[in-house]
Amino acid sequence: MKTVTLLILLSIFSCTSTKKSTGNADSTNSESSNLPAVYTGTNPFGILVNIADGMPPGIEKKVSVAKDLGVPYIRSTIALTGGTINFNEYKTFESNGFKVILNINYARQLMDGKTQVRTSPTNISEYKSLLTNAVADIKPELVAIENEENNLFYYDVDPQAYLKELGAAIEVLHAKGIKVTNGGIVSRTILLLVYEDYLNMGMKKEAADYASRAMIQDIVNDYPGLQNHKVIQKQMSIIKQLLEGYKKLPLDYVNFHWYEPVSGRGASQAPENIKAIDTRLLAETVTYFRKVTGKEVITTEIGQLNSSPEIVKHMMQTVLDLKMPYAIWYSGDGGDGKAVAVNNGDGSLRPYGIAFRDYLKGLK
Repeated sequence: MKTVTLLILLSIFSCTSTKKSTGNADSTNSESSNLPAVYTGTNPFGILVNIADGMPPGIEKKVSVAKDLGVPYIRSTIALTGGTINFNEYKTFESNGFKVILNINYARQLMDGKTQVRTSPTNISEYKSLLTNAVADIKPELVAIENEENNLFYYDVDPQAYLKELGAAIEVLHAKGIKVTNGGIVSRTILLLVYEDYLNMGMKKEAADYASRAMIQDIVNDYPGLQNHKVIQKQMSIIKQLLEGYKKLPLDYVNFHWYEPVSGRGASQAPENIKAIDTRLLAETVTYFRKVTGKEVITTEIGQLNSSPEIVKHMMQTVLDLKMPYAIWYSGDGGDGKAVAVNNGDGSLRPYGIAFRDYLKGLK
């Protein structure tokens, strides 16, 4: 059943053609495009180091990769239940001069090496007590509550239960002066929501253009009923409830996850063969989130599905153009969509990781 679900979700993306541009966030980029002048403001980038070449990284290797890249932030995770909380990774990152973007999960995502489907806590008083104790002696740069809260492979998703958990977490963490964001909305269905938003504004031409760049015709033809795409229909309902809740909660940021090339997650073209991306899709997504929630937008997981040194530069420039406060790069091989790490298994940087590193030069 999970395989069928995944195939349905993957079908959202299409393979689209791209044009040359100057690399601005409002235009399409190609591999031969000239990039704008190097941004010299605050560095928003961080790293989440995962398995590369089949080799788990270990804490030391995570620190080494982060130092080689020159990022100020590293993402880490703790779980409130399922055993004693291990703060060793967190403290090692901090002692090496990094600011920690910390995911705090109620339950462990992995048990015996397998991903478990979890639920939000039902006893909110107990949850607040666990969270209070967990952050008693730490103060991360930012806390994300759970990871990919609308991911049906990770959670038995109940948006209202998650909003209660998030609201409780905000109360506890804000009392300690810690910034809070949601776990990170998986971006697939957001493409359809942006398309819907164009239609709701009466911008049919823009909607058609967006659909041609972001979606396959089968999805467009099935909209708005989505009778042939029940999983997408369910995700639309979930995300709309979440976004309405985020609008009302005193969140510091709204967080989503994103991978390029977007069209590379479709079924008809291998990501490694895609040499250019349309950065308007990322810009339009951020604009949509800002509009519907009234909050600033970040990404605690952004990455690539191929190793193009040109694509990474255009993605990074778009993040800077959009003035996103945080953008945490995912460095790992495999997973849903088959991401590509910036580093090899031994921790050395791949060519696309070197391009990432070099593009950061000049940022404070």
